[in-house]
Amino acid sequence: KHDIQVMALEHLKDLNKSADAFNKAISISSNNSIGYYYLAIIEQQKGNLQAAVDQAVKSIETNQMFAAGYQLLASLYQ
Repeated sequence: KHDIQVMALEHLKDLNKSADAFNKAISISSNNSIGYYYLAIIEQQKGNLQAAVDQAVKSIETNQMFAAGYQLLASLYQ
């Protein structure tokens, strides 16, 4: 049981590090649809469905031709 908890915490740390990197990229270029897309995936992995939806919507708002953003948003609503 302890090993699973340690692995879960390490995974969460990695997700948070990744989120920090994408947030930094977005702060440099606010129209970074791919950054928002990956933030949505990270939020989904963390179990934050509404935050994932919000980030997926931002990925589409910054690039209305970003098909992966639409696909991700659809999958979040399923």
